[in-house]
Amino acid sequence: MRKPDKEIYELLLRQIGASPEDVIFVDDSPANVVAAMETGIHGILFDPDDSNLSDQIPAVVSFDQLC
Repeated sequence: MRKPDKEIYELLLRQIGASPEDVIFVDDSPANVVAAMETGIHGILFDPDDSNLSDQIPAVVSFDQLC
């Protein structure tokens, strides 16, 4: 099993005991981010040349959720 197979994300959720809406997945591969989002996980497509990750996280999670 490996990314972008949906089963890897489902296994991860079971292993860490988390709900998909409580997880953020960051990757530089669109296929991997889409697969994670199909399981209900928040996804961020990260381009290290053009993006600042700290600017993108608030777009998927409110400050109250981080505390």
